[in-house]
Amino acid sequence: MSIKSCTKFSIKTPSCMNKEVLYKRLDKIIVFFIMLHMASLSFSIALASISFGTWTVLWIFKIISKKQPPFTENEFREIRLITAFLLLYLLLEFLSRTFAVIPEGAYSGFKRLILVLVFFGAISNFKNLSELKNSIIAIAVIFALISIYELIRFSISYINRPPDKAMIDIRISYFAHPLTIAEIKMMVILLILPLYSLKKGFRKNLLLTLILLPIFISMVLTMSRNVYIASFICILLYGIFLNRKFLVGFILLSVIAFLLMPYQMKERVYSITDTQNNESNRSRIMMWKTGWQMIKDHPWLGIGDNEFMKVYSMYKKIEITGEGSHLHNNFLMVLCVTGIFGFIGFVGFLTTVFLKQIKYFNAIKSSAEHLIIFGSILSFLAFNIAGLFEWDFGSWQVLSLFLFIISIPFIIFTNKLKTD
Repeated sequence: MSIKSCTKFSIKTPSCMNKEVLYKRLDKIIVFFIMLHMASLSFSIALASISFGTWTVLWIFKIISKKQPPFTENEFREIRLITAFLLLYLLLEFLSRTFAVIPEGAYSGFKRLILVLVFFGAISNFKNLSELKNSIIAIAVIFALISIYELIRFSISYINRPPDKAMIDIRISYFAHPLTIAEIKMMVILLILPLYSLKKGFRKNLLLTLILLPIFISMVLTMSRNVYIASFICILLYGIFLNRKFLVGFILLSVIAFLLMPYQMKERVYSITDTQNNESNRSRIMMWKTGWQMIKDHPWLGIGDNEFMKVYSMYKKIEITGEGSHLHNNFLMVLCVTGIFGFIGFVGFLTTVFLKQIKYFNAIKSSAEHLIIFGSILSFLAFNIAGLFEWDFGSWQVLSLFLFIISIPFIIFTNKLKTD
């Protein structure tokens, strides 16, 4: 007898009861591997990949064996339009690769887009809010522990570095590219930062600080300028909208920290606005101009996300290291590789998610959930601000965490509907 038959006829035979227990255990296993997938992004791509594959296979098995839709009516209603935009984007990813400027091997990169399952899988499998909160805490604690390890390694490298070695050469990049590390740390920080507004006293704030501080310091020591900009703006937004006392303290500490930081780090901050002498900034401006020429030549289906540097070099000679690997901008890159309709799907997906986040933030009044949703909004904004200067939608680790974090308000809202 299928679980569907048990539910339909309210049958509580031993067979049905055993299946219910089995599926509850399976739910917990899937949730564990989703949590492990997110937590291991900070230190092991291999473990994250294995975790992703494990929970995906188990989720598909559960859907097939239960013979039930993966989403409730409430869940599907909330994600229906988002799904439509995502399908449009994925269709254009497929078509643009089919008719790519260099079509050979174009489909090999398509597998990265399977990560959209993170968004749907999280919504489908987190069935109560305590599991969600415990997973968020576990992810943050693991990020903090890894950050402490990184800070120890950095301290040893800094003390023992040759006098002529620049800080940029020893910045934190032990488990992945520094930009990748910085962006995932940024999103975790912003997700839980609003919990400072919970009225639970000194011990809660101390614990939160012990978790956030090593993640924040290690993020700063990646020396990733797009993350500096995005984090600063979003922390200001948190202070302005939810916590004015925190805002004042943050501004004062930022000024003090800037005055005390080593000169090489100050130079890194100053370089953000230097479009004349900073090679990285100049290369981005050149890439954006060249990308726009590529867009004008291939407006409908784009050039296809394949052998991008070879196509780029057809338009401009590569002069600077790293130039032409991608366009260092999410929106330009999507428009360039998938064309106008792919861009509509991408922007429609982001816009719909953001509007839903605002809706849920206004609808959910219970304190912790309300603040976690605001943290998801901050992470969403930071991802897109940082993405104005980097192709973070193309990073496996960053995209995984982003899709999980934007699923959180949907999980909270649909679970609240069930309990209400």
